[in-house]
Amino acid sequence: MLPVCPKCDVALFILHFKSVTVDYCDKCQGVWLDTGEFDQLAGCAPPQLTASTPTATNYLCPRCDSRMNEMQAAGNVTLERCPNGHGLWFDATELPRLLGIVTTAAAGTVLTEIFSKLSTRNQGETP
Repeated sequence: MLPVCPKCDVALFILHFKSVTVDYCDKCQGVWLDTGEFDQLAGCAPPQLTASTPTATNYLCPRCDSRMNEMQAAGNVTLERCPNGHGLWFDATELPRLLGIVTTAAAGTVLTEIFSKLSTRNQGETP
Protein backbone atom coordinates (compact mmCIF):
# COMPACT_ATOMS: atom_id res chain seq x y z
CA MET A 1 0.00 0.00 0.00
CA LEU A 2 1.36 3.42 -0.98
CA PRO A 3 1.46 5.71 2.08
CA VAL A 4 -0.76 8.77 1.66
CA CYS A 5 -0.70 12.07 3.56
CA PRO A 6 -3.51 12.10 6.11
CA LYS A 7 -4.01 15.83 5.58
CA CYS A 8 -3.60 16.26 1.81
CA ASP A 9 -4.45 12.78 0.49
CA VAL A 10 -1.36 12.77 -1.77
CA ALA A 11 1.41 10.16 -1.90
CA LEU A 12 4.14 10.59 0.71
CA PHE A 13 7.79 10.69 -0.32
CA ILE A 14 9.88 8.02 1.37
CA LEU A 15 13.19 9.50 2.52
CA HIS A 16 15.96 7.37 3.97
CA PHE A 17 17.98 9.32 6.48
CA LYS A 18 20.67 7.35 8.29
CA SER A 19 18.74 4.42 9.79
CA VAL A 20 15.33 6.14 9.73
CA THR A 21 12.73 6.08 7.00
CA VAL A 22 10.90 9.41 7.00
CA ASP A 23 7.57 9.68 5.18
CA TYR A 24 7.25 13.27 3.98
CA CYS A 25 4.43 15.22 2.33
CA ASP A 26 5.78 17.60 -0.28
CA LYS A 27 2.50 19.54 -0.29
CA CYS A 28 1.99 20.35 3.43
CA GLN A 29 5.51 19.47 4.70
CA GLY A 30 4.03 17.05 7.23
CA VAL A 31 6.01 14.05 8.46
CA TRP A 32 4.93 10.52 9.40
CA LEU A 33 7.17 8.57 11.77
CA ASP A 34 6.52 4.90 12.40
CA THR A 35 6.65 3.72 15.99
CA GLY A 36 10.26 3.89 17.22
CA GLU A 37 11.50 6.28 14.55
CA PHE A 38 11.14 9.35 16.80
CA ASP A 39 13.42 7.59 19.31
CA GLN A 40 16.00 6.94 16.58
CA LEU A 41 15.96 10.57 15.41
CA ALA A 42 15.93 12.20 18.83
CA GLY A 43 18.03 9.74 20.77
CA CYS A 44 15.26 9.52 23.36
CA ALA A 45 11.66 8.38 23.64
CA PRO A 46 8.92 10.82 22.63
CA PRO A 47 7.35 12.75 25.48
CA GLN A 48 4.22 11.40 27.09
CA LEU A 49 1.19 11.97 24.89
CA THR A 50 -2.05 12.74 26.66
CA ALA A 51 -5.71 13.05 25.83
CA SER A 52 -8.44 13.40 28.41
CA THR A 53 -10.56 11.31 26.09
CA PRO A 54 -9.20 10.07 22.77
CA THR A 55 -10.51 12.37 20.08
CA ALA A 56 -10.84 10.65 16.71
CA THR A 57 -9.98 12.88 13.77
CA ASN A 58 -10.94 12.61 10.12
CA TYR A 59 -7.28 11.94 9.30
CA LEU A 60 -6.38 8.38 8.36
CA CYS A 61 -3.24 6.51 9.37
CA PRO A 62 -0.89 6.14 6.37
CA ARG A 63 -0.29 2.50 7.38
CA CYS A 64 -3.74 1.07 8.18
CA ASP A 65 -6.32 3.74 7.22
CA SER A 66 -7.76 3.88 10.76
CA ARG A 67 -8.95 7.26 11.99
CA MET A 68 -6.13 8.74 14.07
CA ASN A 69 -6.55 10.20 17.56
CA GLU A 70 -5.59 13.75 18.45
CA MET A 71 -3.08 13.82 21.30
CA GLN A 72 -1.30 16.54 23.28
CA ALA A 73 2.48 16.48 23.74
CA ALA A 74 4.92 18.70 25.61
CA GLY A 75 4.97 22.37 24.66
CA ASN A 76 1.29 22.37 23.71
CA VAL A 77 2.04 20.42 20.52
CA THR A 78 -0.97 18.58 19.11
CA LEU A 79 -0.23 15.39 17.16
CA GLU A 80 -2.23 12.65 15.52
CA ARG A 81 -1.51 9.07 16.61
CA CYS A 82 -2.62 5.82 15.02
CA PRO A 83 -4.95 3.96 17.42
CA ASN A 84 -3.27 0.71 16.34
CA GLY A 85 0.19 1.92 17.36
CA HIS A 86 1.66 2.38 13.88
CA GLY A 87 3.09 5.84 14.51
CA LEU A 88 2.64 9.60 14.73
CA TRP A 89 1.75 12.35 12.26
CA PHE A 90 3.52 15.71 12.63
CA ASP A 91 2.25 18.81 10.85
CA ALA A 92 4.96 21.00 9.28
CA THR A 93 6.12 22.77 12.45
CA GLU A 94 5.32 20.11 15.05
CA LEU A 95 8.32 17.79 14.68
CA PRO A 96 10.91 20.58 14.95
CA ARG A 97 9.05 22.07 17.93
CA LEU A 98 8.81 18.77 19.76
CA LEU A 99 12.40 17.78 19.03
CA GLY A 100 13.51 21.19 20.27
CA ILE A 101 11.78 20.51 23.58
CA VAL A 102 13.00 16.97 24.23
CA THR A 103 16.34 16.54 22.49
CA THR A 104 20.01 17.13 22.89
CA ALA A 105 22.13 19.30 20.62
CA ALA A 106 23.19 16.20 18.66
CA ALA A 107 19.57 15.37 17.82
CA GLY A 108 19.05 18.99 16.78
CA THR A 109 21.88 18.53 14.30
CA VAL A 110 20.16 15.45 12.86
CA LEU A 111 16.91 17.40 12.52
CA THR A 112 18.69 20.28 10.81
CA GLU A 113 20.24 17.84 8.31
CA ILE A 114 16.88 16.25 7.49
CA PHE A 115 15.05 19.51 6.98
CA SER A 116 17.89 21.08 4.99
CA LYS A 117 17.71 18.10 2.61
CA LEU A 118 13.94 18.54 2.34
CA SER A 119 14.33 22.27 1.78
CA THR A 120 16.89 21.65 -0.95
CA ARG A 121 14.58 19.12 -2.57
CA ASN A 122 11.68 21.58 -2.49
CA GLN A 123 13.84 24.12 -4.33
CA GLY A 124 14.25 21.68 -7.19
CA GLU A 125 17.74 20.45 -6.36
CA THR A 126 18.77 16.88 -5.67
CA PRO A 127 19.47 16.33 -1.93
